[in-house]
Amino acid sequence: LEKIIEKATAFKPQNRYQSVEEMIYDLKNIDKMSEGYIKKIKKRATTIYSLFGTLILGGLLLGTGVLYSQMATTDAYKQALATGKTSQNIDSLLEASKILPNEVEPYMELVQIYRSSGHFTSEDEFQLLGALQSNIPSLKDGAGDLLYQVGQLYWFYYPQNGQTKSVPWFEQAKEFGVSDKNQHLLSIYLELGTFKKGILSSITDNSDSGMYKKYWAALSELETEMGSDPQLQLTYLQSVFDVIDSYSGGLKSDGLTLEDLTTVFDKAVTSVSTYTGKTDAQNKEKAELQNRVETVRNKLNTTYGKR
Repeated sequence: LEKIIEKATAFKPQNRYQSVEEMIYDLKNIDKMSEGYIKKIKKRATTIYSLFGTLILGGLLLGTGVLYSQMATTDAYKQALATGKTSQNIDSLLEASKILPNEVEPYMELVQIYRSSGHFTSEDEFQLLGALQSNIPSLKDGAGDLLYQVGQLYWFYYPQNGQTKSVPWFEQAKEFGVSDKNQHLLSIYLELGTFKKGILSSITDNSDSGMYKKYWAALSELETEMGSDPQLQLTYLQSVFDVIDSYSGGLKSDGLTLEDLTTVFDKAVTSVSTYTGKTDAQNKEKAELQNRVETVRNKLNTTYGKR
């Protein structure tokens, strides 16, 4: 009350209450004007400021720690990746993929190592899938092209049913999106692989009509796309031999003539004779195709009643 009276009777008018409302407010809150209350408020404010300062300092320290941890992680990743790329060390690349599992590059390097070896065994498959499969949803840019490369790995190098097992990978690649240069070949692989994956069940339930013609058209597109790639060339030649040998009756029922098939087959036979593979495995497969020429030709002629 003393403080209110002193303020109301201050010598200088500007230090007095400027309105009745101001004095009424202080009278209603007179308990808050005591020295004890003011000290209490100051102490509370000091505590709040101290806690706030501690919080800021803790945040700065935490941010510094996180930044340091991120830098250390990035350095470890780069070192493992560099070692893997330089020495073609699979263990180093697998370690890099564990450190930053959403980066595409370690997996891409692994795929290239398997391709360079000319084979993709079930042990290799277990190794690659153990690192890659659970991380596919979180992969960064380039995921589609990586999955496309994995599909090719199965298609060219897996020992059994590789073309069938490649289909899910090509389907995922299509969902993620691939670069322009891979889009057309991706659609061809999908068409050829889907045929091989589903043809037996379609024959069983009598729904295979039209599938052979689509497959043959996809082969024609593959011929225009394969260029000078020896692996693609071999895939095309094997596919021509296989489909005529196994499904010439289906091709006939889908409307393809003996002339249609003979023209393509004769050209394929010529290509086999001039084909030069880059690996022993490719040249071995070439020799196997050469040994099948007469068998496949006889199958074709028999299907169309030519003797």
